Amino acid sequence: MKMKNFGADDRVSTHFGRALAANAQALIRFDAMTPEQKKQVLDRVRGLKTMEETQDFVNSLVGWQEGHPPYQL
Repeated sequence: MKMKNFGADDRVSTHFGRALAANAQALIRFDAMTPEQKKQVLDRVRGLKTMEETQDFVNSLVGWQEGHPPYQL
């Protein structure tokens, strides 16, 4: 799968692309944003340092919170 270049450096493009690939609803929401909204999101992503921070931010685009660990029945 080829990642889009989101107009950011390689780290941001890679982290953001992977985070969006892991959350289809966030990808749909991001694709539906206006260019100005996308710019605001990317500006925020540039300030994130880790993949985990990026994934948490992407999940927040659709209101996801940290999930629960699997339970053994």
